[in-house]
Amino acid sequence: MKKRDIILDFTSLLDVIMIMLFLVMGSMSKVSGENAEAAEEAQQKLQEANAEIAELQDTINMQEDIKGSYAVYQSEAVIITMRNSERNGSHILLVSEGESADNLITVPLGENTVNNTRARVNNYISEILDRTENQPVYIVFYYDKYSIYRSEFDAVIGELEIMQRDNKQVFYKKVEK
Repeated sequence: MKKRDIILDFTSLLDVIMIMLFLVMGSMSKVSGENAEAAEEAQQKLQEANAEIAELQDTINMQEDIKGSYAVYQSEAVIITMRNSERNGSHILLVSEGESADNLITVPLGENTVNNTRARVNNYISEILDRTENQPVYIVFYYDKYSIYRSEFDAVIGELEIMQRDNKQVFYKKVEK
């Protein structure tokens, strides 16, 4: 054999290598595109989480401000908290002065005790007005509409309206829970 008679044909090998090169490049661009989408999605979730953190921080700051406001006016005003509740099938009104529940009183509610409820609320607020010297009295009535009858609600609100009308330093607010 002569050296010149040997002919090597690499054309088919070259075709296979080119096909393999195109497949690798195509899969790399696909993976790169998926990574870009995942990075964009992660960036969006991060922005949403940062917005939620900022909102929660605002809420925390507001709670601190509320406590600070309470502390500022605590010595200058009387704050009364009222809440209706249901115990053993009976409706009651829980009333407390200040930020402690140590002086909690219980007023029975009921359709048959509307006048008694009005009188007890009036007496409680009148006693506070008698011992304060023109201090403002802020009353917050938290109510659960599923645990109070309309007549009970009207009796409490009616008495609060009368107390506010007759006394310049009495203010009330109702808050549904």
